[in-house]
Amino acid sequence: MNLKLVDFGSICPLLVLCVTAFVVLIVDLFLDENEKYLNGLISLLGFSVALGWLYWVRDYQVITFGGFYIMDMLSIYFGILFCLIGGVTVLLSFNYIKIEGVNKGEFYVLLLFATAGMMILSSAGNLVMLFLGLETMSIPVYVLAGFRRNRPEGVESAMKYFLVGAFAAGFLLYGIALIYAAAGTFDIAAIAAFEPASIVNQKLFLLGIGFVIIGVGFKVSAVPFHMWTPDVYQGAPTPVTAYMSVGVKAAGFAAFIRLFYVAFANELFSVDWRMVIYVLSIVTMTLGNVVALTQTNLKRMLAYSSIAHAGYLLAALVPGTIEAGAGILFYLVAYAIMNLGAFGCIVLTSWKGREGDDLKDFRGMGWEKPVMGVVLTIFLLSLAGIPPTAGFLGKFYVFAAIIKAKYYWLAVIGILNSVVAVYYYLRVILAMYMEPAEVTVHPDDRSIFARGPFVAASLLASAALTLVLGLWPQYIYVAALRTIGHILPKI
Repeated sequence: MNLKLVDFGSICPLLVLCVTAFVVLIVDLFLDENEKYLNGLISLLGFSVALGWLYWVRDYQVITFGGFYIMDMLSIYFGILFCLIGGVTVLLSFNYIKIEGVNKGEFYVLLLFATAGMMILSSAGNLVMLFLGLETMSIPVYVLAGFRRNRPEGVESAMKYFLVGAFAAGFLLYGIALIYAAAGTFDIAAIAAFEPASIVNQKLFLLGIGFVIIGVGFKVSAVPFHMWTPDVYQGAPTPVTAYMSVGVKAAGFAAFIRLFYVAFANELFSVDWRMVIYVLSIVTMTLGNVVALTQTNLKRMLAYSSIAHAGYLLAALVPGTIEAGAGILFYLVAYAIMNLGAFGCIVLTSWKGREGDDLKDFRGMGWEKPVMGVVLTIFLLSLAGIPPTAGFLGKFYVFAAIIKAKYYWLAVIGILNSVVAVYYYLRVILAMYMEPAEVTVHPDDRSIFARGPFVAASLLASAALTLVLGLWPQYIYVAALRTIGHILPKI
Protein backbone atom coordinates (compact mmCIF):
# COMPACT_ATOMS: atom_id res chain seq x y z
CA MET A 1 0.00 0.00 0.00
CA ASN A 2 1.31 3.46 -0.95
CA LEU A 3 2.23 5.96 1.75
CA LYS A 4 1.61 9.62 0.94
CA LEU A 5 1.77 12.67 3.15
CA VAL A 6 -1.16 14.31 1.34
CA ASP A 7 -3.38 12.70 -1.29
CA PHE A 8 -6.45 14.70 -2.30
CA GLY A 9 -7.49 12.05 -4.81
CA SER A 10 -8.28 9.65 -1.98
CA ILE A 11 -10.67 12.11 -0.33
CA CYS A 12 -12.21 13.31 -3.60
CA PRO A 13 -15.54 11.41 -3.05
CA LEU A 14 -15.72 12.93 0.42
CA LEU A 15 -15.10 16.41 -0.99
CA VAL A 16 -17.75 15.86 -3.68
CA LEU A 17 -20.39 15.12 -1.03
CA CYS A 18 -19.39 18.11 1.11
CA VAL A 19 -19.28 20.51 -1.86
CA THR A 20 -22.66 19.21 -3.04
CA ALA A 21 -24.07 19.89 0.44
CA PHE A 22 -22.87 23.51 0.32
CA VAL A 23 -24.25 23.93 -3.22
CA VAL A 24 -27.67 22.67 -2.10
CA LEU A 25 -27.55 25.01 0.90
CA ILE A 26 -26.91 28.04 -1.35
CA VAL A 27 -29.20 27.07 -4.24
CA ASP A 28 -32.09 26.44 -1.83
CA LEU A 29 -32.12 30.16 -0.98
CA PHE A 30 -33.19 31.03 -4.54
CA LEU A 31 -35.83 28.34 -5.08
CA ASP A 32 -39.56 28.75 -4.59
CA GLU A 33 -41.74 25.91 -3.30
CA ASN A 34 -42.37 24.42 -6.76
CA GLU A 35 -38.64 24.25 -7.54
CA LYS A 36 -37.48 22.51 -4.35
CA TYR A 37 -37.19 19.23 -6.23
CA LEU A 38 -33.96 20.63 -7.70
CA ASN A 39 -32.34 20.17 -4.28
CA GLY A 40 -32.96 16.45 -4.55
CA LEU A 41 -31.66 16.28 -8.11
CA ILE A 42 -28.43 18.10 -7.16
CA SER A 43 -27.98 15.75 -4.19
CA LEU A 44 -28.58 12.76 -6.44
CA LEU A 45 -25.95 14.10 -8.84
CA GLY A 46 -23.48 14.46 -5.96
CA PHE A 47 -24.02 10.86 -4.82
CA SER A 48 -23.67 9.65 -8.42
CA VAL A 49 -20.39 11.51 -8.99
CA ALA A 50 -18.93 10.23 -5.69
CA LEU A 51 -20.03 6.69 -6.51
CA GLY A 52 -18.58 6.90 -10.02
CA TRP A 53 -15.25 8.16 -8.66
CA LEU A 54 -15.07 5.33 -6.13
CA TYR A 55 -15.81 2.71 -8.77
CA TRP A 56 -13.25 4.22 -11.14
CA VAL A 57 -10.45 4.04 -8.52
CA ARG A 58 -11.62 0.77 -6.95
CA ASP A 59 -8.10 -0.73 -7.00
CA TYR A 60 -6.42 2.41 -5.63
CA GLN A 61 -4.71 1.91 -2.24
CA VAL A 62 -3.08 4.60 -0.17
CA ILE A 63 -2.43 5.60 3.44
CA THR A 64 -2.36 9.37 3.71
CA PHE A 65 -2.69 12.38 6.00
CA GLY A 66 -0.27 10.95 8.53
CA GLY A 67 -1.98 7.56 8.64
CA PHE A 68 -5.31 9.09 9.66
CA TYR A 69 -7.02 8.26 6.35
CA ILE A 70 -6.88 4.95 4.49
CA MET A 71 -8.22 4.37 1.02
CA ASP A 72 -8.27 0.64 0.42
CA MET A 73 -10.68 -1.98 -0.90
CA LEU A 74 -12.66 -1.99 2.35
CA SER A 75 -13.26 1.78 2.39
CA ILE A 76 -14.10 1.77 -1.34
CA TYR A 77 -16.57 -1.13 -0.92
CA PHE A 78 -18.35 0.66 1.90
CA GLY A 79 -18.11 4.04 0.15
CA ILE A 80 -19.96 2.67 -2.88
CA LEU A 81 -22.58 1.12 -0.58
CA PHE A 82 -23.05 4.39 1.34
CA CYS A 83 -23.49 6.39 -1.88
CA LEU A 84 -26.10 3.91 -3.13
CA ILE A 85 -27.96 4.09 0.19
CA GLY A 86 -27.85 7.90 0.13
CA GLY A 87 -29.06 8.04 -3.47
CA VAL A 88 -32.00 5.70 -2.83
CA THR A 89 -32.93 7.70 0.28
CA VAL A 90 -33.07 10.85 -1.88
CA LEU A 91 -35.42 9.05 -4.30
CA LEU A 92 -37.66 7.96 -1.41
CA SER A 93 -37.73 11.51 -0.03
CA PHE A 94 -38.78 13.55 -3.09
CA ASN A 95 -42.52 13.26 -2.65
CA TYR A 96 -42.57 12.38 1.06
CA ILE A 97 -41.02 15.59 2.42
CA LYS A 98 -43.25 17.65 0.12
CA ILE A 99 -46.40 15.96 1.46
CA GLU A 100 -45.19 16.32 5.05
CA GLY A 101 -44.51 20.05 4.58
CA VAL A 102 -40.78 19.80 5.33
CA ASN A 103 -39.48 20.25 1.79
CA LYS A 104 -36.32 22.06 2.84
CA GLY A 105 -32.85 21.99 1.32
CA GLU A 106 -31.40 21.30 4.76
CA PHE A 107 -32.85 17.78 4.58
CA TYR A 108 -30.52 16.86 1.72
CA VAL A 109 -27.61 18.80 3.24
CA LEU A 110 -27.84 16.72 6.42
CA LEU A 111 -28.12 13.53 4.37
CA LEU A 112 -24.96 14.39 2.41
CA PHE A 113 -22.95 15.26 5.51
CA ALA A 114 -24.11 12.10 7.31
CA THR A 115 -22.96 10.00 4.34
CA ALA A 116 -19.62 11.85 4.34
CA GLY A 117 -19.26 10.88 8.01
CA MET A 118 -19.89 7.24 7.12
CA MET A 119 -17.14 7.38 4.52
CA ILE A 120 -14.72 8.90 7.05
CA LEU A 121 -15.62 6.13 9.49
CA SER A 122 -14.92 3.35 6.99
CA SER A 123 -11.59 4.98 5.97
CA ALA A 124 -10.27 5.69 9.47
CA GLY A 125 -6.71 4.56 10.06
CA ASN A 126 -6.70 6.02 13.53
CA LEU A 127 -9.06 5.72 16.50
CA VAL A 128 -9.42 9.51 16.72
CA MET A 129 -10.44 9.62 13.05
CA LEU A 130 -12.87 6.79 13.68
CA PHE A 131 -14.54 8.79 16.44
CA LEU A 132 -14.69 11.92 14.26
CA GLY A 133 -16.31 9.94 11.47
CA LEU A 134 -18.83 8.44 13.87
CA GLU A 135 -19.86 11.84 15.20
CA THR A 136 -19.90 13.46 11.74
CA MET A 137 -22.39 10.76 10.77
CA SER A 138 -24.39 10.81 14.00
CA ILE A 139 -25.10 14.52 14.50
CA PRO A 140 -26.87 15.04 11.13
CA VAL A 141 -28.87 11.85 11.70
CA TYR A 142 -30.02 13.15 15.12
CA VAL A 143 -31.40 16.23 13.36
CA LEU A 144 -32.94 14.21 10.52
CA ALA A 145 -34.78 12.00 13.05
CA GLY A 146 -36.63 15.08 14.33
CA PHE A 147 -36.91 16.91 11.01
CA ARG A 148 -40.72 17.05 11.26
CA ARG A 149 -40.77 19.58 14.08
CA ASN A 150 -44.58 19.76 14.00
CA ARG A 151 -44.82 16.10 15.03
CA PRO A 152 -44.30 15.50 18.80
CA GLU A 153 -43.23 11.89 18.24
CA GLY A 154 -40.55 13.09 15.82
CA VAL A 155 -39.09 15.54 18.30
CA GLU A 156 -39.23 12.89 21.03
CA SER A 157 -37.41 10.36 18.86
CA ALA A 158 -34.68 12.89 18.00
CA MET A 159 -34.13 13.79 21.66
CA LYS A 160 -34.06 10.15 22.70
CA TYR A 161 -31.61 9.29 19.92
CA PHE A 162 -29.39 12.26 20.76
CA LEU A 163 -29.24 11.59 24.51
CA VAL A 164 -28.56 7.88 24.21
CA GLY A 165 -26.13 8.55 21.35
CA ALA A 166 -24.17 11.05 23.44
CA PHE A 167 -24.05 8.51 26.26
CA ALA A 168 -22.70 5.84 23.88
CA ALA A 169 -20.15 8.28 22.45
CA GLY A 170 -18.83 8.73 25.98
CA PHE A 171 -18.30 4.98 26.29
CA LEU A 172 -16.49 4.90 22.96
CA LEU A 173 -14.21 7.79 23.92
CA TYR A 174 -13.40 6.19 27.26
CA GLY A 175 -12.59 2.93 25.49
CA ILE A 176 -10.28 4.75 23.06
CA ALA A 177 -8.57 6.47 26.01
CA LEU A 178 -7.97 3.13 27.75
CA ILE A 179 -6.57 1.59 24.57
CA TYR A 180 -4.23 4.56 24.21
CA ALA A 181 -3.17 4.22 27.85
CA ALA A 182 -2.26 0.56 27.26
CA ALA A 183 -0.82 0.67 23.72
CA GLY A 184 0.52 4.25 23.64
CA THR A 185 -0.92 4.89 20.17
CA PHE A 186 -4.17 5.68 18.35
CA ASP A 187 -2.96 4.19 15.06
CA ILE A 188 -4.92 1.06 14.07
CA ALA A 189 -1.95 -0.64 12.38
CA ALA A 190 0.26 0.02 15.42
CA ILE A 191 -2.44 -1.28 17.77
CA ALA A 192 -2.58 -4.49 15.73
CA ALA A 193 1.11 -5.07 16.52
CA PHE A 194 0.73 -4.20 20.23
CA GLU A 195 2.19 -6.67 22.73
CA PRO A 196 1.41 -5.86 26.39
CA ALA A 197 4.46 -5.33 28.60
CA SER A 198 2.53 -6.20 31.77
CA ILE A 199 -0.72 -7.74 32.96
CA VAL A 200 -1.97 -4.23 33.80
CA ASN A 201 -1.54 -3.16 30.18
CA GLN A 202 -3.36 -6.26 29.01
CA LYS A 203 -6.31 -5.65 31.35
CA LEU A 204 -6.50 -1.97 30.35
CA PHE A 205 -6.51 -2.96 26.69
CA LEU A 206 -9.27 -5.53 27.16
CA LEU A 207 -11.34 -3.04 29.16
CA GLY A 208 -10.90 -0.52 26.35
CA ILE A 209 -12.12 -3.09 23.81
CA GLY A 210 -15.20 -3.67 26.00
CA PHE A 211 -16.08 0.03 26.00
CA VAL A 212 -15.53 0.24 22.23
CA ILE A 213 -17.98 -2.66 21.77
CA ILE A 214 -20.55 -0.70 23.77
CA GLY A 215 -20.01 2.48 21.74
CA VAL A 216 -20.21 0.84 18.31
CA GLY A 217 -22.83 -1.69 19.50
CA PHE A 218 -25.20 1.21 20.07
CA LYS A 219 -24.92 2.21 16.40
CA VAL A 220 -25.76 -1.29 15.14
CA SER A 221 -28.61 -1.73 17.68
CA ALA A 222 -27.01 -4.64 19.51
CA VAL A 223 -28.78 -5.79 22.70
CA PRO A 224 -28.73 -4.36 25.37
CA PHE A 225 -27.90 -1.08 23.59
CA HIS A 226 -31.01 -1.29 21.40
CA MET A 227 -33.59 0.50 23.57
CA TRP A 228 -33.73 3.58 21.34
CA THR A 229 -34.31 1.71 18.08
CA PRO A 230 -38.10 1.02 17.89
CA ASP A 231 -39.13 4.45 19.22
CA VAL A 232 -36.71 6.37 17.00
CA TYR A 233 -37.57 4.31 13.92
CA GLN A 234 -41.29 4.90 14.49
CA GLY A 235 -41.02 8.64 15.19
CA ALA A 236 -38.55 9.60 12.46
CA PRO A 237 -39.66 10.40 8.87
CA THR A 238 -39.88 7.09 7.01
CA PRO A 239 -37.07 7.83 4.47
CA VAL A 240 -34.82 8.77 7.42
CA THR A 241 -35.78 5.55 9.19
CA ALA A 242 -34.81 3.63 6.05
CA TYR A 243 -31.50 5.49 5.92
CA MET A 244 -30.75 4.83 9.60
CA SER A 245 -31.70 1.17 9.42
CA VAL A 246 -29.21 0.39 6.65
CA GLY A 247 -26.68 3.24 6.44
CA VAL A 248 -25.89 3.66 10.11
CA LYS A 249 -25.83 -0.12 10.60
CA ALA A 250 -23.45 -0.59 7.64
CA ALA A 251 -21.19 2.17 9.01
CA GLY A 252 -21.16 0.49 12.42
CA PHE A 253 -20.07 -2.81 10.88
CA ALA A 254 -17.44 -1.01 8.81
CA ALA A 255 -15.99 0.12 12.15
CA PHE A 256 -16.35 -3.38 13.63
CA ILE A 257 -14.49 -4.94 10.69
CA ARG A 258 -11.71 -2.34 10.77
CA LEU A 259 -11.29 -2.85 14.52
CA PHE A 260 -11.81 -6.57 15.03
CA TYR A 261 -10.30 -7.83 11.79
CA VAL A 262 -7.26 -5.56 12.06
CA ALA A 263 -6.69 -3.66 15.31
CA PHE A 264 -7.82 -6.34 17.79
CA ALA A 265 -7.00 -9.46 15.77
CA ASN A 266 -4.08 -10.39 18.06
CA GLU A 267 -4.78 -13.88 19.46
CA LEU A 268 -3.83 -12.67 22.92
CA PHE A 269 -7.02 -10.55 22.97
CA SER A 270 -9.28 -12.14 20.37
CA VAL A 271 -10.25 -15.09 22.59
CA ASP A 272 -11.87 -12.70 25.08
CA TRP A 273 -13.71 -10.41 22.68
CA ARG A 274 -14.90 -13.33 20.55
CA MET A 275 -16.72 -14.73 23.59
CA VAL A 276 -18.32 -11.35 24.28
CA ILE A 277 -19.47 -10.99 20.65
CA TYR A 278 -20.65 -14.63 20.70
CA VAL A 279 -23.01 -13.98 23.62
CA LEU A 280 -23.99 -10.54 22.31
CA SER A 281 -25.01 -11.95 18.92
CA ILE A 282 -27.20 -14.69 20.43
CA VAL A 283 -29.01 -12.28 22.74
CA THR A 284 -29.43 -9.70 19.97
CA MET A 285 -30.90 -12.01 17.32
CA THR A 286 -33.15 -13.78 19.83
CA LEU A 287 -34.63 -10.68 21.47
CA GLY A 288 -35.09 -8.93 18.11
CA ASN A 289 -37.05 -11.82 16.62
CA VAL A 290 -39.12 -12.64 19.70
CA VAL A 291 -40.28 -9.05 20.28
CA ALA A 292 -40.95 -8.52 16.55
CA LEU A 293 -43.55 -11.32 16.74
CA THR A 294 -45.91 -9.09 18.76
CA GLN A 295 -45.64 -5.90 16.66
CA THR A 296 -48.55 -4.62 14.58
CA ASN A 297 -46.78 -1.41 13.53
CA LEU A 298 -44.55 -2.16 10.53
CA LYS A 299 -41.90 0.43 11.39
CA ARG A 300 -41.53 -1.05 14.87
CA MET A 301 -41.57 -4.57 13.44
CA LEU A 302 -38.80 -3.66 11.00
CA ALA A 303 -36.94 -1.98 13.87
CA TYR A 304 -36.88 -5.21 15.88
CA SER A 305 -36.12 -7.06 12.65
CA SER A 306 -33.07 -4.82 12.17
CA ILE A 307 -31.95 -5.74 15.69
CA ALA A 308 -32.23 -9.42 14.77
CA HIS A 309 -30.24 -8.88 11.56
CA ALA A 310 -27.55 -7.11 13.60
CA GLY A 311 -27.37 -10.32 15.65
CA TYR A 312 -26.72 -12.41 12.54
CA LEU A 313 -23.98 -10.02 11.44
CA LEU A 314 -22.39 -10.00 14.90
CA ALA A 315 -22.36 -13.80 14.80
CA ALA A 316 -20.29 -13.60 11.60
CA LEU A 317 -17.71 -11.45 13.40
CA VAL A 318 -16.88 -14.30 15.78
CA PRO A 319 -14.92 -16.61 13.41
CA GLY A 320 -12.75 -13.81 12.04
CA THR A 321 -12.17 -15.68 8.75
CA ILE A 322 -12.22 -14.44 5.17
CA GLU A 323 -15.45 -16.33 4.46
CA ALA A 324 -17.19 -14.83 7.51
CA GLY A 325 -16.04 -11.32 6.64
CA ALA A 326 -17.19 -11.73 3.03
CA GLY A 327 -20.51 -12.98 4.37
CA ILE A 328 -20.89 -9.77 6.39
CA LEU A 329 -20.11 -7.59 3.37
CA PHE A 330 -22.52 -9.47 1.09
CA TYR A 331 -25.22 -9.51 3.78
CA LEU A 332 -24.96 -5.73 4.23
CA VAL A 333 -25.54 -5.16 0.50
CA ALA A 334 -28.52 -7.54 0.45
CA TYR A 335 -29.94 -6.05 3.64
CA ALA A 336 -29.60 -2.51 2.30
CA ILE A 337 -31.52 -3.34 -0.86
CA MET A 338 -34.39 -5.25 0.76
CA ASN A 339 -34.80 -3.01 3.80
CA LEU A 340 -34.78 0.22 1.79
CA GLY A 341 -37.43 -1.38 -0.40
CA ALA A 342 -39.59 -2.39 2.56
CA PHE A 343 -39.50 1.12 4.01
CA GLY A 344 -40.13 2.52 0.53
CA CYS A 345 -43.43 0.62 0.47
CA ILE A 346 -44.36 2.31 3.76
CA VAL A 347 -43.51 5.67 2.14
CA LEU A 348 -46.03 4.86 -0.61
CA THR A 349 -48.81 4.18 1.91
CA SER A 350 -48.19 7.37 3.92
CA TRP A 351 -50.38 10.46 3.75
CA LYS A 352 -50.01 13.92 5.22
CA GLY A 353 -50.25 13.74 9.00
CA ARG A 354 -50.44 9.93 9.03
CA GLU A 355 -47.85 7.24 8.51
CA GLY A 356 -49.15 4.22 6.61
CA ASP A 357 -47.20 1.88 8.86
CA ASP A 358 -49.93 -0.07 10.63
CA LEU A 359 -50.61 -3.66 9.65
CA LYS A 360 -54.23 -2.77 8.84
CA ASP A 361 -53.00 -0.30 6.20
CA PHE A 362 -51.67 -3.26 4.21
CA ARG A 363 -54.80 -5.40 4.31
CA GLY A 364 -55.93 -6.27 0.80
CA MET A 365 -53.01 -4.41 -0.77
CA GLY A 366 -52.09 -7.45 -2.85
CA TRP A 367 -55.36 -7.03 -4.78
CA GLU A 368 -55.91 -3.27 -4.49
CA LYS A 369 -52.32 -2.39 -5.53
CA PRO A 370 -51.04 -5.56 -7.21
CA VAL A 371 -47.59 -4.32 -8.30
CA MET A 372 -46.80 -2.88 -4.89
CA GLY A 373 -48.08 -6.07 -3.27
CA VAL A 374 -45.68 -8.19 -5.34
CA VAL A 375 -42.75 -5.83 -4.66
CA LEU A 376 -43.32 -5.80 -0.90
CA THR A 377 -43.73 -9.59 -0.90
CA ILE A 378 -40.28 -9.93 -2.54
CA PHE A 379 -38.70 -7.71 0.12
CA LEU A 380 -40.37 -9.53 3.02
CA LEU A 381 -39.45 -12.97 1.68
CA SER A 382 -35.87 -11.79 1.28
CA LEU A 383 -35.79 -10.45 4.84
CA ALA A 384 -37.11 -13.83 5.99
CA GLY A 385 -34.32 -15.60 4.06
CA ILE A 386 -36.49 -17.45 1.56
CA PRO A 387 -34.78 -18.49 -1.73
CA PRO A 388 -34.17 -17.36 -4.43
CA THR A 389 -33.59 -13.93 -2.88
CA ALA A 390 -30.53 -11.96 -1.82
CA GLY A 391 -31.53 -12.32 1.84
CA PHE A 392 -31.37 -16.11 1.60
CA LEU A 393 -27.84 -16.07 0.18
CA GLY A 394 -26.73 -13.46 2.74
CA LYS A 395 -27.76 -15.79 5.56
CA PHE A 396 -26.33 -18.80 3.73
CA TYR A 397 -22.88 -17.22 3.43
CA VAL A 398 -22.92 -16.10 7.06
CA PHE A 399 -24.04 -19.42 8.55
CA ALA A 400 -21.82 -21.47 6.22
CA ALA A 401 -18.78 -19.49 7.41
CA ILE A 402 -19.81 -19.95 11.06
CA ILE A 403 -20.21 -23.71 10.57
CA LYS A 404 -16.90 -23.95 8.71
CA ALA A 405 -15.22 -22.27 11.70
CA LYS A 406 -16.86 -24.95 13.93
CA TYR A 407 -19.12 -22.62 15.91
CA TYR A 408 -21.93 -25.12 15.54
CA TRP A 409 -24.21 -23.96 18.35
CA LEU A 410 -24.00 -20.35 17.17
CA ALA A 411 -25.08 -21.46 13.70
CA VAL A 412 -27.93 -23.59 15.08
CA ILE A 413 -29.27 -20.71 17.19
CA GLY A 414 -29.00 -18.35 14.21
CA ILE A 415 -30.88 -20.74 11.91
CA LEU A 416 -33.62 -21.32 14.51
CA ASN A 417 -34.00 -17.56 14.88
CA SER A 418 -34.34 -17.25 11.11
CA VAL A 419 -37.19 -19.77 11.23
CA VAL A 420 -38.94 -17.74 13.97
CA ALA A 421 -38.59 -14.59 11.87
CA VAL A 422 -40.53 -16.13 8.98
CA TYR A 423 -43.74 -15.82 11.02
CA TYR A 424 -43.87 -12.06 11.36
CA TYR A 425 -42.85 -11.43 7.75
CA LEU A 426 -45.47 -13.88 6.44
CA ARG A 427 -48.09 -12.23 8.64
CA VAL A 428 -47.81 -9.07 6.55
CA ILE A 429 -48.03 -11.04 3.29
CA LEU A 430 -51.11 -12.87 4.57
CA ALA A 431 -52.70 -9.52 5.48
CA MET A 432 -52.07 -8.26 1.94
CA TYR A 433 -53.62 -11.27 0.21
CA MET A 434 -55.91 -13.01 2.71
CA GLU A 435 -57.64 -10.11 4.50
CA PRO A 436 -60.11 -7.61 3.01
CA ALA A 437 -59.03 -4.00 2.52
CA GLU A 438 -60.60 -1.55 4.97
CA VAL A 439 -60.83 1.19 2.32
CA THR A 440 -61.26 0.68 -1.42
CA VAL A 441 -58.42 2.29 -3.33
CA HIS A 442 -59.33 4.76 -6.06
CA PRO A 443 -58.42 3.41 -9.54
CA ASP A 444 -56.04 6.34 -10.09
CA ASP A 445 -54.08 5.37 -6.97
CA ARG A 446 -53.66 1.68 -7.82
CA SER A 447 -50.47 2.24 -9.80
CA ILE A 448 -47.11 2.12 -8.03
CA PHE A 449 -46.33 5.36 -9.89
CA ALA A 450 -49.33 7.19 -8.38
CA ARG A 451 -47.24 8.74 -5.61
CA GLY A 452 -44.33 9.77 -7.81
CA PRO A 453 -41.95 8.17 -10.31
CA PHE A 454 -38.87 8.42 -8.09
CA VAL A 455 -40.17 6.17 -5.31
CA ALA A 456 -41.64 3.73 -7.82
CA ALA A 457 -38.39 3.52 -9.78
CA SER A 458 -36.34 2.87 -6.62
CA LEU A 459 -38.77 0.15 -5.46
CA LEU A 460 -38.85 -1.64 -8.80
CA ALA A 461 -35.05 -1.48 -9.11
CA SER A 462 -34.62 -2.74 -5.53
CA ALA A 463 -37.02 -5.64 -6.11
CA ALA A 464 -35.19 -6.59 -9.30
CA LEU A 465 -31.79 -6.43 -7.56
CA THR A 466 -33.12 -8.56 -4.68
CA LEU A 467 -33.90 -11.34 -7.15
CA VAL A 468 -30.81 -10.82 -9.31
CA LEU A 469 -28.48 -11.05 -6.29
CA GLY A 470 -30.34 -14.14 -5.14
CA LEU A 471 -29.77 -15.85 -8.51
CA TRP A 472 -26.38 -14.42 -9.54
CA PRO A 473 -24.46 -13.38 -6.41
CA GLN A 474 -20.99 -14.02 -7.83
CA TYR A 475 -19.95 -10.46 -8.63
CA ILE A 476 -20.73 -9.02 -5.18
CA TYR A 477 -19.52 -12.07 -3.27
CA VAL A 478 -16.21 -12.25 -5.15
CA ALA A 479 -15.72 -8.52 -4.52
CA ALA A 480 -16.45 -9.14 -0.83
CA LEU A 481 -13.91 -11.99 -0.69
CA ARG A 482 -11.24 -9.83 -2.35
CA THR A 483 -11.99 -6.98 0.03
CA ILE A 484 -11.62 -9.07 3.19
CA GLY A 485 -8.64 -10.94 1.73
CA HIS A 486 -6.97 -7.58 1.22
CA ILE A 487 -7.12 -6.69 4.91
CA LEU A 488 -6.29 -10.28 5.98
CA PRO A 489 -3.50 -11.23 3.57
CA LYS A 490 -2.02 -13.73 6.00
CA ILE A 491 -5.03 -16.06 5.83
